[in-house]
Formats: sequence, structure tokens, C-alpha cells
Amino acid sequence: MGYPEMMQDITEQVRRQEFKIKREALKNYPIIDEITGLYNDKYLHVRLDEEMARAKHYRRQLSFIMLELGCPEKLDTTIENLDKVLKEISDIIHSCIRYDIDLAFRSRDDSFAIILPEVNVHHADAIAQSIEQHIQKEKMGNIIMHVGVVQYDCHDHAEDLIRSADDALRKDKKESKKIRAAGSLTLP
Repeated sequence: MGYPEMMQDITEQVRRQEFKIKREALKNYPIIDEITGLYNDKYLHVRLDEEMARAKHYRRQLSFIMLELGCPEKLDTTIENLDKVLKEISDIIHSCIRYDIDLAFRSRDDSFAIILPEVNVHHADAIAQSIEQHIQKEKMGNIIMHVGVVQYDCHDHAEDLIRSADDALRKDKKESKKIRAAGSLTLP
């Protein structure tokens, strides 16, 4: 066994040990967000690492979407109303992704993430546009969604892919390329 093969083997062993540690840590924590019913941020990092390792091993495509909610000041952002908006957006996300294949997460208070195994960046962008259309159809007030879509490309860790998606999301904000839903908030 040569040096490169030995280093690759050691790297793989370290990665497997990291997976075990993360999996064990999750046993003590719930992985479902109570408000949205989506997976939570802690589980995002574990699953993204796993899906990236699978994509690398099988040489498959993997895309990642980050969505960030922007609520204009005139929108009623009481906790109860915001929870309803988050729940409705999570329902829309679920309706736009493949059941039992794609994974949706509430990644922060006002952000969502979607892992799309075996999907290229163009298809992932089409999924983000589908989410936009559903939000517009639901007439959810002046909700603004900023989007970052990236494709796995030999990133070593989940944090790198998340950072790339965050960069794309910030670029989307700068360019004011916003997903807007017209109308007034019609949630009960």
C-alpha cells in the first residue's frame, strides 16, 4: 500500500469515526423541529456528511438548497403568526421534494435547507422555483425568500457546502433577486 492509499484509508477511518460520534450525540436529542415537522439543524450536519460521503463513493450528484425567510416590517410577525408561516412553508417544501429521498430541514429560526441526492444544480434550481410558485399561489403576504443553490463538488465537509450555499444566498440578497409572494396573509 502506497502513501496516497494509506492516507485515503486513514481519512476514511477518521470520517467513519466522526459519523459514529455524531450519531451517538444525536441519540440524546430530538431530530425533528416541533413547529415545522422538518428535521432540525443538528441532524442537518449529520445527514449532509452522510449524503456527501455517499455521493462521493458512488460518484453521484448531490445538490443543496438554503432558503431564508424575510418578513417585511408590515407583516404581522407575532410568534403565533410566524409559526403558522413557518409551518405552511415547510408544507410547501415537502410538496415540492421527493418523498423518502430528499431531506428538508429547518436550519435556523428563519431558514430552511434541503438535501437533494442525485440531483444536479439545474434541477435543484427548478425545485427552488417550484417552491417560489407554491408560495405565490398560497398568497402568504409579502413573504420574501432568499435562495442559495449549490451542487456538491468535492467539498470535504458539510460545513463547506453549507458555507457555499450561504454565500449564494447572500449573493441572492445583494442582487435583490427575491422570491416574493403577492397578496395579504391569509393564514387563520
